[in-house]
Amino acid sequence: MFETTFHLLIGILTLTLATGNECSRDDDEVWNSKLLVSTFNIQVLGKSKVSKPEVTEILYKILNRYDLVGVLEIRDSSETAFPGLVQNLNDHAGGHVFEYFTGRRNGRTSSKEQTGFIYRKEKLDVVVVYERDDPYDVLEREPTIARFRRVDSKGSVREFTFIPVHIKPDDALAEINNLVDVCEEAERLHGENIILAGDMNADCSYLRKSEWADCKLRNNPKYLWMITDQEDTTTKSTDCAYDSGSQPFSPRGPVKFQKMCGGPVDFQKLKLSQNDRIERKSNHQRLLLRKNLSIRFGIALSRCSISSVVGIMAAKVFWAITVALIIWLKLVACEDNDGECGMQWKSKLVISAFNIQVFGKSKVKKAKVTDVLLEILDRYDLIGVLEIRDSSQTAFPRLMRQLNQYTGGEDYGYFTGRRKGRTTSKEQTGFVYRKDKLQLLTVYESNDTNDEFEREPTVARFRRIDSKGAVREFTFIPVHIKPDDVLAEMNSLVKVCEEAERLLGENIILAGDMNADCSYMRKAEWKDCKLRQDPRFLWMIPDDYDTTTKKTDCAYDRIVLKGSHIMRNSCCAKPFNYGRKYHLDKDIVEKVSDHYPVQFYLF
Repeated sequence: MFETTFHLLIGILTLTLATGNECSRDDDEVWNSKLLVSTFNIQVLGKSKVSKPEVTEILYKILNRYDLVGVLEIRDSSETAFPGLVQNLNDHAGGHVFEYFTGRRNGRTSSKEQTGFIYRKEKLDVVVVYERDDPYDVLEREPTIARFRRVDSKGSVREFTFIPVHIKPDDALAEINNLVDVCEEAERLHGENIILAGDMNADCSYLRKSEWADCKLRNNPKYLWMITDQEDTTTKSTDCAYDSGSQPFSPRGPVKFQKMCGGPVDFQKLKLSQNDRIERKSNHQRLLLRKNLSIRFGIALSRCSISSVVGIMAAKVFWAITVALIIWLKLVACEDNDGECGMQWKSKLVISAFNIQVFGKSKVKKAKVTDVLLEILDRYDLIGVLEIRDSSQTAFPRLMRQLNQYTGGEDYGYFTGRRKGRTTSKEQTGFVYRKDKLQLLTVYESNDTNDEFEREPTVARFRRIDSKGAVREFTFIPVHIKPDDVLAEMNSLVKVCEEAERLLGENIILAGDMNADCSYMRKAEWKDCKLRQDPRFLWMIPDDYDTTTKKTDCAYDRIVLKGSHIMRNSCCAKPFNYGRKYHLDKDIVEKVSDHYPVQFYLF
């Protein structure tokens, strides 16, 4: 039967950990508008459990942490236990803070279960709720599906579909495969942004390693698994990732979920009283609150200003707490995994693309400009430099010599593609990479026999030097799209990526100045954009970002990934505001470029 445990709350911890990087007021607002979303198998929640004050007091503390939680394994034929729990939760929270609803009671035997939904009414509205039709009786407990809309307008993801699931242990593979149909139906009916989370019994004896090859949900590149197989989502002596954040959403269209490694949070490290850390022993069951897993939506924490903090001592205390919080956020997923995630964090690559705007002999001679460029370039392990316009082809090598002098050695390798363009104003793409981290495998110019591009991309394949990273090899394709032909050139990039994958293998990074916003690419045109509509591609820079340094507010520069493996091991894409970071005058910022670099982390 089922494990006698509190199962983990499922999902991912979403954060952009740019330690020391100032965050703008816009960043603050998005972070402050985050949602904390969870699922929780409370294990046979009924009248007996809710009658135990020592248990319910802890449940109130847990449930009050979240903006939305799916409660699994409600077993109560009277259907009074869950409403009573939520009523007491509101009393505990000091008012009518939470709304709730339940799905119908499901199950083939007399031991039927319900799924409960609890949400903060000040943050979320319910759009629609329905029971998934299961005419072939594939699922022991067919999911209840709910679409939510955020009340505020600040969050990146305005609407999403939440599908908590409890998979039958004996039919784990068959039921998990059926969830593909569940998600596709939900997306067809109500739109993108799907969160599938819960007790999938997706490990150990219920789903063995040899069976993963036949798991459609796992192998379908439209879906992204966020909880690794190494996590332990149980509170007993078992070490199993039963509760999976598998496929929390389908990455179609402009994906707004910035992702980082997910992992368990040990409840023993929360500020619970000694009485809260209880064990209840009866019928050989052990109830000990230990771990939870959560989903955070939105842009995450970086170091923010503390203008409102008065006094030096108060500021020191604030920063101490902030630094501790950042470290905790970076390591929270690793605490119970032998430091594996920490190893991955240390071995991350920081990858960028940067349109330096008419980079040539004139710009490289300006000391104030090159000083800023050297600081920017030294941030990255790999960067594609766009809009090199220099017929003498001396400016970029000169900048690279200065970069290696700046770093005190021969740290960086570089190369350029050929000069391209239909007019006399031709451009090159430059590649800069740390030689101690990356090895160049091959470079080629994309074949453009039909003259579809003003500047056909230069394609490069890299291999990591160390063996710790999750993604060992990848293909990097910096691009600069012609403003007047954005839709046509973006559609042609699908073929460029397919050719690169056929020739060099999976894991494709497409990044650069795509002019993919404002007057060059209007909202009405997105439906015709193959690169955007093809579910094999993951867009990492949202439409509402500003990647420009001037008065415009446009997401011209983008990062797009192809390949399920690289999607699962990338996060934290954003523009880098070098003006704010280096405290530069607006004049210097704009002399460097009219674009910000866009960057992300590859693990």
